[in-house]
Amino acid sequence: MLPRHLQLSGRVGRTDLPLYGASAQQHLLAGTHQNEQAGALTAYIRGHRVKAQVDYTHLSSDGQTAPGAHRVRAALQVGF
Repeated sequence: MLPRHLQLSGRVGRTDLPLYGASAQQHLLAGTHQNEQAGALTAYIRGHRVKAQVDYTHLSSDGQTAPGAHRVRAALQVGF
């Protein structure tokens, strides 16, 4: 976005949930796969020595009772 100051990133993923040994009912409730969408913004305050990052992740499943999850994280990295 701004050269050497801000970085925008994203991620999309999907994974199968094998649930080995689970019953048909457990498969129905948990689902067979999970989807992930994420985005992050990194601010380079003093290059890589001092930077701040905020990211958001949304997880969802195709199961009947498996809830979706929303996660927001913030981090500050300081190097010496």
